[in-house]
Amino acid sequence: MLDLVRLESTRDSILGAFRINGELICWCLENPWLGNSPNRSCIPAGVYDLVWVDSPKFGSSIELDDVYGRTHILIHAGNVSIDTRGCLLPGMQVGQLRGERAVLRSQDALTILEERVKDSSINRITITEVW
Repeated sequence: MLDLVRLESTRDSILGAFRINGELICWCLENPWLGNSPNRSCIPAGVYDLVWVDSPKFGSSIELDDVYGRTHILIHAGNVSIDTRGCLLPGMQVGQLRGERAVLRSQDALTILEERVKDSSINRITITEVW
C-alpha cells in the first residue's frame, strides 16, 4: 500500500512522507491547500487510483486518477512549490533552495518510488493529514 502522510503545512507548501506498507520511502512537497484550484492547490486528502501515463513533459509517470475537479495530477521530479503545478514532488531530503522549503535529490527519489510501486504492483494511494 502506498500512502502519503501530510505532516506540515505552511502558507507556501505542504511537506509529507511517501510510505509503502508503513516504510518511509521518501519525502513529498506539494502546494498548500488553495481550494483545489487546478495548477495551484494540493489535492484533497483521500484515496486515489494510480495509473501509468505517458506525459508529454515528464515521460512515463504515475498519475493519480479520478481527482475531483482536477486532471493530470502526477508524481514527478521537482524541488520547490512552484515546480509542483498541483502535483506531488518526491525528494530524498528536506532542505532549502533559494530561501524556500524544498525537497532535494528529487530525481533519485522519483526513481526509487517508481521502482517500488512497479515491483509491488501498487495501484492506489491514500493521502492523509496529521494536523
